[in-house]
Amino acid sequence: MINKFNLKLNDINKEIEYNQVSISDSQIKNYVSLIWTSTILYLILGLFKIFNQFLESNETTTSKFDTQTLNRSDTAGNTINTIYIEVLEVLMSLSAIYVIRRVKSIRSDIIIFSLVVIFNIMVNIYFYIDPQNPLIQIQFLYTIAFSHLIRLNSVFFVSLICLASAIGFLNIRLATIQDITDAKNSSIQLVWQALAVTLYIFFWTYYTYWDEIKQKVRFVTQFRHIKELQKLKSIINILIPSLVRSRIQDGKKNFSEA
Repeated sequence: MINKFNLKLNDINKEIEYNQVSISDSQIKNYVSLIWTSTILYLILGLFKIFNQFLESNETTTSKFDTQTLNRSDTAGNTINTIYIEVLEVLMSLSAIYVIRRVKSIRSDIIIFSLVVIFNIMVNIYFYIDPQNPLIQIQFLYTIAFSHLIRLNSVFFVSLICLASAIGFLNIRLATIQDITDAKNSSIQLVWQALAVTLYIFFWTYYTYWDEIKQKVRFVTQFRHIKELQKLKSIINILIPSLVRSRIQDGKKNFSEA
């Protein structure tokens, strides 16, 4: 039924039909709710930066025990100075939702693939600008999950994009750990960070691979059921005259009933 090496259906016609269904506008509109999650996430991160900037505007606060606390984040990425990144990603998500719902001249699947590529590029650029920013790790984890969940039928394309994104992220992250920690703790953190990112990427790749197989098997199974029902209906139409069927549907058991 399906070639598990390249995830192609053995029946070329079924493969073409499956691809057409998966990138149809009606199908892609089901993914709009997932794009809304990116809007909400980046909006929350932007609000967090505004709130953190407000705290830093008052560098010291005094508690009821007359103790002073210094309010200052360790990285520039936690302040409003870099909020343009969250604003840009929110605008991109909202624009994608508008184009998918309103603009018919642009293929919706191209919009989805563009979001996957742009989000992965931006998360690495953001990390390069401020590698010690803890918020970027949240965005990285979300970007990988978002890319795989909204992959449409391009499993290998999305997996390669996410793998390249993970390599870039891991390269910057490991270099940052080496710079800010001593040699003894650095090796432990390097191994742990590399293992965590590798397992995370492997989990999503494994999930999308088998999920794609399940969806294609379900598609072929439903197609067979529809064909069987159509064949059964044609047999019934041949065996039972239309006049008899109409009277049965009306609840009349014999022709003497008016």
